[in-house]
Amino acid sequence: MKIIQGNRQSGKTTELIKMSSRENKHIVCNYADEKIWIEKMAKRMGMEIPKVILPHELPLKGMRVESVLVDNVECVLEQLLGAKVDYVTTSCEVHKIVLPK
Repeated sequence: MKIIQGNRQSGKTTELIKMSSRENKHIVCNYADEKIWIEKMAKRMGMEIPKVILPHELPLKGMRVESVLVDNVECVLEQLLGAKVDYVTTSCEVHKIVLPK
């Protein structure tokens, strides 16, 4: 697993949409509003992406999905756990997104 890290509005979700289109992978996000926004953003970008998935739709019954892309992992994790997450640890590779000046 790799983590794309950046500030708000730095292009993290845009990068996930590009990956989703290129690799035909579902994006998991936390809220229905985010799902609609991601789908509209992909359309504006001229990219086709698989169905965007919400946490309550997991596990994906009847679908063979080997891997997914997660937008705002902290929100999705809290939704799945039903509790606020104070700290996490990881041994993942982190890719930092920086807005061009």
